[in-house]
Amino acid sequence: MPIQRSDISEHGRPAYRAIADALERAIGTGDFAPGERLPPVRDLAKTLGVTVGTVNRAYVLAQSRGLLTGEVGRGTFVLKRQDRQSRIRIAGEDSVNAADLVVNQPPVALTDEEAAQSAARAFSRHGSTLFGRYPPTAGIAEHRAAIAAWIGRTGLEVSPDQVLVTVGVHSAIAATSLACLRPGDTILIDQLTYPGARDLLGVLKFRVEPVATDAEGVLPDALEAAARLHGGRAFVTCPTLHNPTSSTMPDERRRQVAQVVERTDLLLIEDDIYGHLPRSRPVPITAHVPDRSVLVSGMSKCLSPGMRLGYLVAPPDRVAAITTALHDLVVAASPLSPALFTEWLNEGLADELLERIRHQIARRHEIAGDALGLAPPEGSPHLWLPLPPSWTAERLVEAAARVGLHLPRTDVFAVGRGGAPRAVRVALGSVAEEDRLKSALRRLRSLLDQAPPRAAPVI
Repeated sequence: MPIQRSDISEHGRPAYRAIADALERAIGTGDFAPGERLPPVRDLAKTLGVTVGTVNRAYVLAQSRGLLTGEVGRGTFVLKRQDRQSRIRIAGEDSVNAADLVVNQPPVALTDEEAAQSAARAFSRHGSTLFGRYPPTAGIAEHRAAIAAWIGRTGLEVSPDQVLVTVGVHSAIAATSLACLRPGDTILIDQLTYPGARDLLGVLKFRVEPVATDAEGVLPDALEAAARLHGGRAFVTCPTLHNPTSSTMPDERRRQVAQVVERTDLLLIEDDIYGHLPRSRPVPITAHVPDRSVLVSGMSKCLSPGMRLGYLVAPPDRVAAITTALHDLVVAASPLSPALFTEWLNEGLADELLERIRHQIARRHEIAGDALGLAPPEGSPHLWLPLPPSWTAERLVEAAARVGLHLPRTDVFAVGRGGAPRAVRVALGSVAEEDRLKSALRRLRSLLDQAPPRAAPVI
């Protein structure tokens, strides 16, 4: 057994965290091999002299760090290296016949000429400021004002002083968590969620606990129960075009969630990264509880993934602390991308690009509807595809890879040990040409209509 009682005997740490740390060390040294089945919870608990609940919490924490995957009825396994790497795959097809349905990005809308001309205008006006000195950690005032105006289109009116410029959403979540919470605190999160956020919080040594959801998003009663049971300090959710399910939380549910946030003294971290894609959407939850919310978002899904431009909106009394944490993480985001965005917004190109992307997404919804008989909600760049009873998500992902279709493993979206649902997320924006997307989705339909391949016999 690679883990012994001596590995968790260090004083001052909860036993479950010591076990998770020991698991991480054992996986790093190869004592637990990729794909290896871990000891059953009961067996490891007996070996270490701890409760079953302690080992279960340790497995959940290790899974939140991207180390393990749980399969209902089979056990807990060390995540294979290629599966861990699949979470950070770069968009792009591997061959002429392959199709990347993993990376969730909008279709390309900007032309080379537009990029060159707008960049030249932005740099000619502020070149020395952009290149000649360190920018403020919070961002240049003009850029923060432009972002505040952009946010206002979602129905949330904010002051530029509340806006901080970040390097994508990851740094916004990291700075918020480090400034407002302490390592070891419990952060609640949707039971299916963007794995990047879950893994980031695990790396930062926060305890992550799932909250049950339905077709409208997180269940308010479940959120309140989880906050009280686990001593939750914060709640992370993506209520508009949720990743991976593409659902949008209705306004009444948002109000109920805001009430729970207030009653349980939670900090809401609202991920609004898809918020500009629908033509009509409820106002952010943040609008209902502004003094207890930090909204994080960026331009990756609505304008340009390559800009790596993110932002957050914080209550006035949190701005200074989050700015300090952001400085500790990145010093400051490059001013080049916010300068370019400000130019786009002022000249109307931002609105034009957003409209082009919306139009292209709508076209891809038509393609998905024709090929798969199902299209996502308006504005969503991804489809949550329920599977026939004969297929599991894991077997479909493996079978699709053999015919050149790259799909994400569904279990990477799951938090805790509840298992992966019988569905897969299909990204509709990574395949550049519509004809190739049409061909890929038809291949996927053909695969779904077949019986799953039989597992190889064990000899």
